[in-house]
Amino acid sequence: MDLQAFANAWIADWNARHLGAILEHYADDVVFRSPKVLGFTDGATDTLRGRHALRPYFARGLANRPGLHFALQQVCVDRSGVAIIFTGEDGRTAVETMSLDAEGKVVEARVFYDPPIA
Repeated sequence: MDLQAFANAWIADWNARHLGAILEHYADDVVFRSPKVLGFTDGATDTLRGRHALRPYFARGLANRPGLHFALQQVCVDRSGVAIIFTGEDGRTAVETMSLDAEGKVVEARVFYDPPIA
């Protein structure tokens, strides 16, 4: 699998604000961790499980950021995963690490931010 192409498509789908295409990158049973999930779950957890749980989370993110734009900075890869380093329109740098299955779907993702999100 061409992980650079995966990263480019992931960024393009976010920038196009195409929720269906964004979700297609993730496996049905994905485990997704982000400090921003804490705000979505009222502090209950930083982890969402399953693509069905990502849909409302990503939809809210798109709705709350009408000017959303990710600028790809760097892509780091290994045999089964990718780390996408990008900057948002808000100036915050993010790193999303993703483990991929044999079909190229994200089965586990974790997001880190600079500056950190409390």
